[in-house]
Amino acid sequence: MTRHMPLVFETFLERLSQSIDEADFRDAMAEAAGRLDLIFFAYLSLPARPSGKPRLISNYPPRWTRQYLENQYEKLDPVV
Repeated sequence: MTRHMPLVFETFLERLSQSIDEADFRDAMAEAAGRLDLIFFAYLSLPARPSGKPRLISNYPPRWTRQYLENQYEKLDPVV
């Protein structure tokens, strides 16, 4: 996996630069994650304003992402 990482990253950047919508972005992320032997991925964008809502793009099960956002786990998540 490690020696292929530069190629995976390069391919990901290429796909990302060609993305025109969220579905394209999700597909690029899923492909890169799969090539790195990862089952799931998540991209979380935090709001610029306190009144805004975070945006989560992932391939986690919808039930989990709904729970994550509804319970505002991003405020507790040590990875964030």
